[in-house]
Amino acid sequence: MSEHHIFAALRSARELIENGDQGDAQVLLTRALADCGAAADAEGAIAIAESTRLLVTLDAGIFPLRTLDAHVERMRRLTDGFAADDDVMAACVDTELCCVEWVHDADGLDPVVLVEVLHAALDLVERHGGSPDERVRRAVAEAAFTAQMIREWLSQDAASIAVALESLAVGLTGEADSRMRSIRIDALYAAARVRVTHDLDADSAVFLLRTVIAEAAAHPPARDRRYSASIRLADLLLDGGAPPREALDEAVVALHADAEDDAADVRVRCRHLEALLDRLAPGDRAVTAVEEWSHLIDRYAKAPDPHVRDAIFGRVLARRSDAGALTTVDVRILQHADSVARADLHPQTALARFRIAALLVEVLGHPAAATAATSASEDTPRRDATRAIRLSEEVEQRFSDAADDPELRVPLARLRLDRALRLSDLGHSEQSLALLTDIRSELGAVPADDLRHLAAQAEYWTSRLLREAGRSTEAREAVDSLVDRFAGDPDADVRVQAANALFSAWRDPAIDPAQADSLFARFTVAFEDDHDPRIRRHDASGRLNQAVRAHERGATAHATEMLRLLVERYADDEDTDIADSVRLARENLTVLSLSAASTTTASSAATSEYGGLRDRLYATDALYEAGRHEDAVNEWRALADATAGTNDPNIAVLHAAALDMWGGHLNDVQHWVELVDVARRAMIARGALDFRGEQMRARAYLRFGIAQGRLGDPGAAIQAYEALDGLIAAATSDELMTVRQQAVYNRAVLIDDFGDVAAAIDAYDHALAVHAASRDSPTRRLRRVKALRNKALLLDGVGRLAEAAGAHRQVLDIAAGAPSPELTERARLSAFALAECFARLGDHASAAQTYSWMRSAAYLGLGKADVRTAAQAQKAAEREARRARPLR
Repeated sequence: MSEHHIFAALRSARELIENGDQGDAQVLLTRALADCGAAADAEGAIAIAESTRLLVTLDAGIFPLRTLDAHVERMRRLTDGFAADDDVMAACVDTELCCVEWVHDADGLDPVVLVEVLHAALDLVERHGGSPDERVRRAVAEAAFTAQMIREWLSQDAASIAVALESLAVGLTGEADSRMRSIRIDALYAAARVRVTHDLDADSAVFLLRTVIAEAAAHPPARDRRYSASIRLADLLLDGGAPPREALDEAVVALHADAEDDAADVRVRCRHLEALLDRLAPGDRAVTAVEEWSHLIDRYAKAPDPHVRDAIFGRVLARRSDAGALTTVDVRILQHADSVARADLHPQTALARFRIAALLVEVLGHPAAATAATSASEDTPRRDATRAIRLSEEVEQRFSDAADDPELRVPLARLRLDRALRLSDLGHSEQSLALLTDIRSELGAVPADDLRHLAAQAEYWTSRLLREAGRSTEAREAVDSLVDRFAGDPDADVRVQAANALFSAWRDPAIDPAQADSLFARFTVAFEDDHDPRIRRHDASGRLNQAVRAHERGATAHATEMLRLLVERYADDEDTDIADSVRLARENLTVLSLSAASTTTASSAATSEYGGLRDRLYATDALYEAGRHEDAVNEWRALADATAGTNDPNIAVLHAAALDMWGGHLNDVQHWVELVDVARRAMIARGALDFRGEQMRARAYLRFGIAQGRLGDPGAAIQAYEALDGLIAAATSDELMTVRQQAVYNRAVLIDDFGDVAAAIDAYDHALAVHAASRDSPTRRLRRVKALRNKALLLDGVGRLAEAAGAHRQVLDIAAGAPSPELTERARLSAFALAECFARLGDHASAAQTYSWMRSAAYLGLGKADVRTAAQAQKAAEREARRARPLR
């Protein structure tokens, strides 16, 4: 393909991108450039460079860096004949810059990738630094700044980063280009930020920040930096003991400075004001907040551009939106905004103006914070439902055409619904019901999608208020209508209103049990398989309530079955309320089981049998303690056989205890074949287990897994560990958590032995998460360190060096917090491994710092040989760091 075709491809690609078809543009450019010949003139070379730049922006972050490098290399080859042309050179350098700048828009990049991009940025700076062309110098400045940002992300030497940024800023002194002036200001600010963050010469940071403030004041594109620099300067001065008013002087000047009053300025200036207020003493904050926010509202409300006016009203709303949390200061700011907004009639600002007025109505009538005026605190707005109703009616009149406005019809319906509830709060139930009827009528039989949830709410409150008014027949009809219309709605926010209506109705103490059962039966039919957690909570609560009612009627067997089904249905649900219902169901099952047992009179023979078996168990324990292990084993075997299959819960506990003691002995003497059999017997639960039984059963699972692993059946061992993990995942007792932690760690080691790296890493992560859920102890710390080191070795083996370094860091943190010989030994190994990871990542400065730290970390207990090794490695790392050091 001739290079002339690249012009058409470039135009088409731009059109595709403008229309949102980035994928098609990517394919088009890839093919066009692949078939393109060398440029015949400078214009063609520029088109090739611009096409390459566009392709790089599409491919960056998706394809490996080598793909971007290949694009650039082809561009150089195709444009080589015109490399001396200034316009071609500028276009090509801009394309190379795109291979660097994309990192600012990417999250979670691997450090290895960052190091490669860093080298590309530094290479660009080295090759094109000092160019006489302003466009090239601008690209070099961009790359140089990005290089230092990447170094900071990689946690390289902070002092050298600050110096490099300052050098960059000095090099840009006197540049007339607007973007380069902004880069200079950004570099100065970044250098100050680095110095502040790493406690490097606060006086220099103050000087840099004052320079940023002065230069940004004269350069409107950098106004954001003026705000942020004045706040950071205030923090430095405050830390130095300056009074808040004095420290914030520059921030106040910036707040009042003239600037282009556009929507972007509204955003940054309002954000600046909130940062300023946060640094004032509480006594000054309230007065200043009202004054300054009123000043900004007045300033921007006069703007001729409705987008600017809409922006300030939107920022007022964004300050606080929870009516129950608003303070008197917040209300005064809202009231000022509302008074100013009354003069604005532009459609662009209508929604924000309505929401401000509606929020004032809501805060005045907010029921959760309703208090008598005498008991309200100074910061709490006085609640007045009567006034809220009056204001609500005024707002509806002010926005009389809101029902026809697609943006306003939803907040208007919400405003009217809230007014109906406030009328009910004041005892005006008939007026409330009349307004709800109007709302339902206006929303229609088939409400619009964005209004269905409000229509369902109106029906719900209608049914509830009718029932509270004693109009039970009408209330039932309202519930029926709501369920018929909305129980099957695809929107969960709509369905939940129908569920709420049934839930509220069946819990009404005034209805008889038969009606309650009928309502719950209808609920189960309508919502049997619903996945919304709010509806599932009602279902779990209803099942629990029905079981209690059944027991109260004497149908204990039916109640027990209902409770069992509830637990079975929701045992694994993580919702707090549902879990609480499950807990109560389990407790009730225990109570009902005990009640059933207590109705049967125990025979004297049974009592005598239990006492005899218990005494034998105690005697066997004494035999074992006396060193007569063989005799004890024989007795445990006999006791386990004698108590097997019992229906007596007390004797069942003796059976479990005999197996538990026997299994513990077999584990100690490593009789693995016999332990598999004994543990398997103990793992079988016959009926509900009490706390002691759960502990003994958990230990049996753990021992079974250990024995199977030692006998060469890791698959069976892993299955046992996984079963135990699930069985006691919700346990909070320290002993059960210890058993679980040992099991999940053993499982990870076995998976590691299989050679499945990804699964092993996941298994170690799970083991670490299980350990994190309990209090620390020496044994747990050691197990965590072992897991972290094993995980680090796996990560290192697959080249995930940054993650391996993170695991080694955690080892060092644990060992530093509670040094012990076993932890220290592993920490030494991890310290050397961490430094090696840094070196392999190309971060030689961090490697050198790590070796230096190791030599001074007394808790590591390095021997002379280790100290010498670390010193030599530190020198080598420092040499490598100096070779790679950028921007002297």
